[in-house]
Amino acid sequence: MQALCYGVATQTPKEDLQIEFERFGSVTDAYNSGKGYAFITYETKEEADQAKEMLNGTTVCGQEIKVDIAKPEELEDQEVLVVEVPEDVDVVEIGGGYGGGDRGGYGGERRRRVR
Repeated sequence: MQALCYGVATQTPKEDLQIEFERFGSVTDAYNSGKGYAFITYETKEEADQAKEMLNGTTVCGQEIKVDIAKPEELEDQEVLVVEVPEDVDVVEIGGGYGGGDRGGYGGERRRRVR
């Protein structure tokens, strides 16, 4: 589970963040984006929740921070293509449009079957 930390100085080393956040659980990763926010990954949701409760609005590494629980991006409003491939087909490639696979161009859809 990830905690999202806003207000982090761009030069704050991830090791310093990890030390501060480890007081609330096992930190498996700390990533400073260099853009004012960082992700702190905990083993459990409970650890991330406790860090949010205890550190939100406090000063960490010389900066006042806000802490929230990171949420996975929603997949709504995205198109999903499901392709059923016959057993006698070894490879199916679908590409084209806005950079279009291996041929480039802005052309629509391109399909190729290889047996």
